[in-house]
Amino acid sequence: MNFLGLPFLLVLAIGTPVYWVLPSVGRLPTAALAGFLFLVWIAPASAAFCMSLGLFSYALARRPLTLWFAYGAAIAMFLALILLREALSWSEGSYSVLPWLGSAFFSLRTAHYLIACAQGQVPEHRWHDYFCYLFFPPTLLVGPVQRFTEFEREARRCRFDTQRLSAGFERLLFGYAKVVLLADYLFDLKFSEFITTLEPGGIRTYLESLQYGLVLYCKFAGYSDVAIGFGLLLGLRLPENFNHPFLARNIGDFWQRWHISVSSWCRDHVSFPLYASTRSAGLSALIAMLVLGLWHECSARYLLWGAYQGCGILIWQQWSALSNSFGWQKVANLQIFYGLIARFLTFNFVVIGFTITRANNTDEILTAFRHIFRL
Repeated sequence: MNFLGLPFLLVLAIGTPVYWVLPSVGRLPTAALAGFLFLVWIAPASAAFCMSLGLFSYALARRPLTLWFAYGAAIAMFLALILLREALSWSEGSYSVLPWLGSAFFSLRTAHYLIACAQGQVPEHRWHDYFCYLFFPPTLLVGPVQRFTEFEREARRCRFDTQRLSAGFERLLFGYAKVVLLADYLFDLKFSEFITTLEPGGIRTYLESLQYGLVLYCKFAGYSDVAIGFGLLLGLRLPENFNHPFLARNIGDFWQRWHISVSSWCRDHVSFPLYASTRSAGLSALIAMLVLGLWHECSARYLLWGAYQGCGILIWQQWSALSNSFGWQKVANLQIFYGLIARFLTFNFVVIGFTITRANNTDEILTAFRHIFRL
């Protein structure tokens, strides 16, 4: 689905001036109402589900909450997302994300809100403040996932600023360039044309996974740039979502650079609590990646992808502890060489991981791995 077509440009061109003409007290509520009505128009099932989650989480937060109860409610909302999404999407015999646009990111925001309330990290607020946070148009469909306290702080500071307006247009331009020029034209069209000239085999399968990953990165990084730019046009700064992930030194570094707002949510709300109770960094990382896989899609391929990423993090943790004990990374003459090898291995580990998510079933995954490793 094209999120950046002419209707979106018309919304920017008309909505932004109208937003700033409104009285300051009505700007964010009006924008949030417009976001909700837009979601009702394009994905009514998702809008109903999101509003239900919003009302449910807000009602719970009005009562004294223990941390365990907040986590239980967050897990219940996560399971409801998976079950209802799969039930509706497969009702016609094929998977479709269209009915559930925005609901995945919405579930992360409501879960964070409940846990933050239980931890006493949320300032005093009213329903319309929470409604503005949930249905803020720039972050509604594809993130980034902003924390409630950060959103409230930005909302209080919201003022018309020509520098932010200029920066917003610049980020919009960068976002469109990534989606249209890099993702759609260079990688999805031209790179695909080159790949089709190759004979079937390991190199072609590897390049297909690389092409899939580059398209995915450029599209989501572009969407994030557009969301951040849109937010700046409305006077609010949104968190960054990508930071040159393919230059990561290790898989842990990669997940601090790729889809930062989602991976940090998973780290703070899944991995760290599990580590605090189990004292096992490997187990907590594995479970966190499985949860992240299910959040993307309830399927065998995303469970395998989550296990693949979790095992990669576990192996990196063990290797990091071993290499630190030997002190190899501290030897000046080996630092550059070690860094190059580490980035090369991390890059290829990530690319091979894309082989799992781009496949339609486990048979295709096994076939692709046989081609790449010539088994």
